[in-house]
Amino acid sequence: MSSDQDAVRLRYADPAKEEARHSRSRADGMEFLMTRKLLEPFITPETDVVEFGCASGYYAGLWQERSRCYLGVDLTPENVEYFNSRGFANARAQVGDAAHCPEIPSGSFDVVLCLGPMYHLPPEGRARAMAEMIRICKPGGTLAFAYIPNAGVMLWAVANRIRRKELPWRKRRHGGFYPNRKGNESIFSGVNDSNPCFLFTMPEEMEALAKQHGLRVVQNAGVDIKPNMDQINHMNEEQYACWLELAEYLLQFPSVAGAAGHALMICAKEGAG
Repeated sequence: MSSDQDAVRLRYADPAKEEARHSRSRADGMEFLMTRKLLEPFITPETDVVEFGCASGYYAGLWQERSRCYLGVDLTPENVEYFNSRGFANARAQVGDAAHCPEIPSGSFDVVLCLGPMYHLPPEGRARAMAEMIRICKPGGTLAFAYIPNAGVMLWAVANRIRRKELPWRKRRHGGFYPNRKGNESIFSGVNDSNPCFLFTMPEEMEALAKQHGLRVVQNAGVDIKPNMDQINHMNEEQYACWLELAEYLLQFPSVAGAAGHALMICAKEGAG
């Protein structure tokens, strides 16, 4: 899957930490709220759903009762164990690699969700994973790919006065804020300068890859437009409601996706069911 699977497993080895991400703050929760808004219409009692990068089972908890069946797949055994301990009546999880999962039969799922693996894959890995998702998806089915846009990461880091983590303490204390030369190199290369297991890509690259694989792009949306987290977290209730209304409105514009911290591309696999 990734050029460093051990680093990815270590990054997600604490299921409780991953489970808390959606409720950690208003700003952190936007990714989950908007992803739910986009994907929920595709999940019905007639659909079989598989989610790669299922983590601790947040989306399974929302959708397993809405679907005919729900399978979670994750690279990290701790997450799979936590997922299966939750007692879902209509969902189970297994350890697996998004780029190579031969135990899942071809054409077996109506909805294929890839909600994390693309964060950790280089271009050739993204291509392999997309091909595997397409193999698993039924003709006429829906696929969704979450990814991290290069530009959105930098805009977020600048707006929130983030420092480069790998700098010596004194430089972090007295400066080292983004933008900086090392940070720019990171964005241009698509590799996170402070955590190399995170890899970035822009909306145009994702759409080009989908079209190369014969998919039709249905929507490409930024799911967490959050230029300044403190401002979002300290809005009054009326302001926050207006902010969510704006964020939902912006989902329809692909031109905004590259400025988001996380984005979601929804595709259709052509063909009769």
